[in-house]
Amino acid sequence: MTADRFNILLAEDDELTRRFMRLMLASECDELLEAEDGAAALEIARTGKVDLIVSDIMMPHCTGIELCAQVKGSPATQMIPVVLCTALDGDDDRLKGLEAGADDFITKPINQSELIAKVHNFRRSVLLQKQVEAGKFEAERMVKEATLELRDTIEQLKIAQAEAALAQLDVIHRLAAATEYKDSDTGDHIRRIGEYTRITARCLGWFSDHEIGTIAQASTMHDLGKIGIPDYILMKPGLLTSEEFEQMKNHTILGWRLLSGSTTPMLQIAARIARSHHEKWDGTGYPDGLSREDIPPEARIVAVADVFDALRAQRCYKPEYPLDQCFEMVKASTDQHFDPEIVEAFLTCRDEMAEVSMGVTQIHDDDDEIEHLERATA
Repeated sequence: MTADRFNILLAEDDELTRRFMRLMLASECDELLEAEDGAAALEIARTGKVDLIVSDIMMPHCTGIELCAQVKGSPATQMIPVVLCTALDGDDDRLKGLEAGADDFITKPINQSELIAKVHNFRRSVLLQKQVEAGKFEAERMVKEATLELRDTIEQLKIAQAEAALAQLDVIHRLAAATEYKDSDTGDHIRRIGEYTRITARCLGWFSDHEIGTIAQASTMHDLGKIGIPDYILMKPGLLTSEEFEQMKNHTILGWRLLSGSTTPMLQIAARIARSHHEKWDGTGYPDGLSREDIPPEARIVAVADVFDALRAQRCYKPEYPLDQCFEMVKASTDQHFDPEIVEAFLTCRDEMAEVSMGVTQIHDDDDEIEHLERATA
């Protein structure tokens, strides 16, 4: 039914009475539907075309009261107003009609003015209710459309974020790989550092999974500043002179300068790591002489990972040390070079560290994260 239409169902078994009432009601509605008994009236009411029922009480097959009870008892028709026609002495019928849910009564013989007045009242009420329902439906439609648009916007935002994250990872991988041009072992070194850092951060229990991944990625750029250190110093097979060592120490500041100033959390962490991964727990490190908790926690983690990997690796200036000896050397530096809590976490995960060091396990390179992001952008 449309919101501006008003249809009346007249249920009356007497032909003459029905004809008389038809003359009174036809001009008061958009369509007058008629039924000769209560059963037929009920079927018409169920079509959804009826806005008001005017029914005689005494009808075959299904009385007006029974019709009213069934109309009011069904969720599909219970909102249809029912007016029952009763005799002057029909108090008992009125009581039963009220119990059945009748909305109003009109007494026989029917007064045309009274009937028309009641119909007008119901028409106003019904049309107002239709307008409310139409407004509610339109509001729901608009909300649904807005929700779909919002979902689409969110999906587009997720795709954009995924694309940005992929681009960020690509930049980070390229930055970290930049130092490979200085040292052929650096590529494997930075990947191992990332894995040692990931494992240690997880064992510490200080960070969320997302934070662990971010710190591990950031750790791969810890030596980015070495691209500014001369080759003769980086590749020197013997001990560095005091002047050369001072120049080598500058890689921390160079790395920090390259990475600082970004609004990207990962690069902010990378900048802190690049500057402070050579600081020592007892304050004797460089470049700022920080100690204990003044050293960023990410840098404290990378300090352990970096030294351990350096001990394990064969370099132009040193041989490879046995695995057990490397663990012991890290342990021996607790409270001096390293944060004791981080060393404890590192050694707790000793078996995993050994697998990474010996190449037994595949180095984690965020393949799962990248695959997830690529799917999001597909």
